[in-house]
Amino acid sequence: METALATHSQDVVTDNEKTAKQAIIYLRENGLGRATFLPLSLINGRIVKDDHDFDGILGIAAELVKCKPTFRSVVDHLLGNVLIADNMDSALDFVRENRGSGFSRIVTLHGEVIMLSGAMTGGSTSSKTVPLLGRQRLMLELKKAIEEGSKDVESLSKTVDDLVKSNEQESDELITLKINAGKLSEYVSQAQLKISAITAAITETSQQVEAKVTEQKETRSKLIDTESNILEKEKLLPEMGEKIHKLLTEEHELLKEKQELQKEIETIESTSRNILENDHNLRERLQNCEVQMARIESDLGLIADRLSTEYDALIEDVLAMETKGSSDQDQQVEKLKRSIKRMEPVNLLAIEEYKSQKERESFMLAQFADLTEAKENLNKLIIELDNLARKEFLDTLKIIGENFQETFSKLFDGGSADIKVLNSENVLESGVEFFVQVPGKKVKEMSSLSGGEKALTAVALIFALLKTKPTPFCILDEVDAALDESNIRKFAEMLSSFALDSQMIIITHNKQTLTACDAIYGVTMQEKGVSKVISVKMK
Repeated sequence: METALATHSQDVVTDNEKTAKQAIIYLRENGLGRATFLPLSLINGRIVKDDHDFDGILGIAAELVKCKPTFRSVVDHLLGNVLIADNMDSALDFVRENRGSGFSRIVTLHGEVIMLSGAMTGGSTSSKTVPLLGRQRLMLELKKAIEEGSKDVESLSKTVDDLVKSNEQESDELITLKINAGKLSEYVSQAQLKISAITAAITETSQQVEAKVTEQKETRSKLIDTESNILEKEKLLPEMGEKIHKLLTEEHELLKEKQELQKEIETIESTSRNILENDHNLRERLQNCEVQMARIESDLGLIADRLSTEYDALIEDVLAMETKGSSDQDQQVEKLKRSIKRMEPVNLLAIEEYKSQKERESFMLAQFADLTEAKENLNKLIIELDNLARKEFLDTLKIIGENFQETFSKLFDGGSADIKVLNSENVLESGVEFFVQVPGKKVKEMSSLSGGEKALTAVALIFALLKTKPTPFCILDEVDAALDESNIRKFAEMLSSFALDSQMIIITHNKQTLTACDAIYGVTMQEKGVSKVISVKMK
């Protein structure tokens, strides 16, 4: 029965689940270890129906145990699906022919256990070990035997004394009684030796129990330390989350600022092109005006020369001359008007237009100078950003290359891997090339590797990127499809190590990869046309 109960022999029976809950809370708060509680209000024991009449099967364990009616549900719960057999052969015969029965295991009188699945447990135990269930009964029997032996010894001693006193002369009978007393004394000595052996066995068992208690205390202490470490780590999680969120926010703001600067640069370049175009048009108009002004000044010079030569007069005098006057003056004026009419027409507003265009040209030149200065400043900013981006890119590429070498060596059990920039003079617009050296082979480009080597190298690169900058979660879709069994094992081990920092979600059909997962989510169709998601917690 002790073998059938196994660890349940030390379960604690409570009246209801409330008492069990309070006891569990007390154990947890005081660090007193763990225990299994069986609330009578919840336990619903059931005995498996046995319609088999099989030789060697003595019966169901629950039916062979006597207890108070109050505890019958507990006994049925613990022993209702356990059979008792007289020996191992009978148990094996039953298992061969009744694998589909509701019993979980069969226990023999010698302590062997045969599971209905076929597993077998047995062997020898220490002869000094006192069974847990029989310990109290054995102690009572020993105490009773000691008391009876002591009474017998006292009675025999008294009888011997009486016989010695009353029959001192009957030496033969006295000798016989002494012999009997010696035998009784020897019997008592043997009983005391047995009692000593049993006491030693009980002491050894007590020491073992104390050792187990000490071990449980040490385990409890380690568990408390582990829980403390976990709590400390959990306290750090919000702080790390805030730092990560802050860094992500700063990165987002920098990207946004870079995009805004790029838009401003494009706007300024567009405005600069428009200004240059307007400036070109203004320069053409200014050049035409200058040509026209030169022509007008030349015409005015010719007119002034003709007035001076032919009429001995100045243009200012002619323009200022009053329209009223003597007839001679009127005639002279008419003559001058006719002479002027014979000349080409003169645009007297050309000077004002020239001044206006000159002012506009100065304004446009000032704007052009401001835009040119802004463009130079933006070009300097672009150069600084490019230099910073180039430095960040090369530094990050260097770190990725080191991590790539590490992950590649782990997955390939050696070898080397490197990342090189194709155009070192123009890094930001250049591509990168991967060079790997598989153990036992020459250095090759990625394009010259086999399909499996390419897939494993790509996996090494993915893990190198994740190691450089871990992400909150990562989705991998059929990355192990081209890998063989040994490489999938390495992939699964590395996947488990990276799962400590990131939530790894993998879509796969490989069974070996599934064994590395903490949880599996699959879709099944129990009814036609109705899909259902089923999850399995592997741990």
